[in-house]
Amino acid sequence: MLIPVMTLHIRNTLLKGLFAVSCVSIIALIVSGIVSVQTGHFFFPPNINRPLPLSNTQPLLRAELIPTFAAIAVLVLYVPVTALKLFFTFEKTKSMEVYFLMIFLVSCLAEGCRFLFPFGNLWFHYSALFSFLTRLLFCARLIAPFCFFLAAFLTATNQPQNADRASIILFTLSLGFAAIIPINTFHVLSTSMIAYGYSTVFAAISICVSLLTFISFNLIAAQRSTATPEYLRVPFGYLPLITGYHFLLFSDNYLLTISGTALLGAGTVIYIRYLHRYYMMQ
Repeated sequence: MLIPVMTLHIRNTLLKGLFAVSCVSIIALIVSGIVSVQTGHFFFPPNINRPLPLSNTQPLLRAELIPTFAAIAVLVLYVPVTALKLFFTFEKTKSMEVYFLMIFLVSCLAEGCRFLFPFGNLWFHYSALFSFLTRLLFCARLIAPFCFFLAAFLTATNQPQNADRASIILFTLSLGFAAIIPINTFHVLSTSMIAYGYSTVFAAISICVSLLTFISFNLIAAQRSTATPEYLRVPFGYLPLITGYHFLLFSDNYLLTISGTALLGAGTVIYIRYLHRYYMMQ
């Protein structure tokens, strides 16, 4: 099968497309929320399960609707802002890491689907949409950590030409797992979604892959530090970025939402800044 080469022109076009799609999605979610409230369809179950065993007696750790929605909104708004930043920073600079960061942005945008459960009161009505949204969220959360791992692995092995092929395999495997994963229809989570099977196992895999990616980035940085020391700071941008992302995934309280937002934002700035400086030195 012939796979098109990811040229600068194609990548920049995809970045502009991602920016446009994310903006349209944000507008659609805002309109859906307004219509849902006005028509009385908005509903969030009162008795729900928390993804993390946190105390409900501490104000900053108590499960509440506002920080839950804020965490989702941060992930969705993060997409157009970062896509725009990537376009203007790397417009004339080829970087495999940017390609995989774009895939990560798609995974973040998919988190906006969590708004649709309360907007459409989909909680206890199993339907094709109910199943599709849950499986889409699972697929996005499986892709997110592995796209950074592929970026580190292909960079370490000097195989940038295999980036397109590797991403297609990643999407195919993730879609395959999403199609067969069981859905617990009666297990509503405080993070505005329905639980899927083996969630603890997949969360542990995601964390392990993220740590392995951090180690891989450090090994690459050690190899490149003699020529370009800027790459030494790239792993320390990735770590808060991916940590903030995981905080926001599981956030139903103010502490995780605030800290997750700060880590995701700071990590992204560091990651992009020093990645760009490294490629400018080449």
